[in-house]
Amino acid sequence: MAKLSNYGVFIAGFVSPLAAPFFYVLVYLMLKRASSDLKRDWLLRLSLSAVAMTLPFLVTLVLAMKDHRHQGLFVIGQNRLCKCGRLTDSQLDPP
Repeated sequence: MAKLSNYGVFIAGFVSPLAAPFFYVLVYLMLKRASSDLKRDWLLRLSLSAVAMTLPFLVTLVLAMKDHRHQGLFVIGQNRLCKCGRLTDSQLDPP
């Protein structure tokens, strides 16, 4: 079995949708607690919370770009690891 580090982009992509709402709630509650006037600074809280939601996606994107630059993106499927864009017809045929 391949090392767990080979699946970094896959794991980040799987965890990213779960981490986005967590970061949103975390940032929103921190800003809400620190706010002196909730009606006045709602736009700041909303904007910073939206930026916090994009962080997991951006981390996944950076990992995918690094992985593509070093070794090509990997596709997990059909019980084997295949490099994208470098498949031949014989590799796609079922065993």
